[in-house]
Amino acid sequence: MTASRETRVRKQNPLRLGGQDPFIPRPDVRVVEAAVASHPGAEIHVQEDAGHAFHNRVAPMFHRPEAAARAWDLTVEFLARTLPVTPPAAGRLG
Repeated sequence: MTASRETRVRKQNPLRLGGQDPFIPRPDVRVVEAAVASHPGAEIHVQEDAGHAFHNRVAPMFHRPEAAARAWDLTVEFLARTLPVTPPAAGRLG
């Protein structure tokens, strides 16, 4: 991973990774964590007890329900914070 790719994070960007992912080794995750630390729009949360695609309910070999639930809660909170819902003006639909 190069610094030039890491510095292009400009928008809100939630990252949910597994700490035991064989496809993205933990040392590489540390590089990503360091890269996004200086970007206010990016945040990273690592589910240390999960591997690759831990939220994939269709693939039992990957799915980790507890980690997926924690990551989902973090995502819902992220969306609530970054995409606030404003009710439509009176008399208007969406």
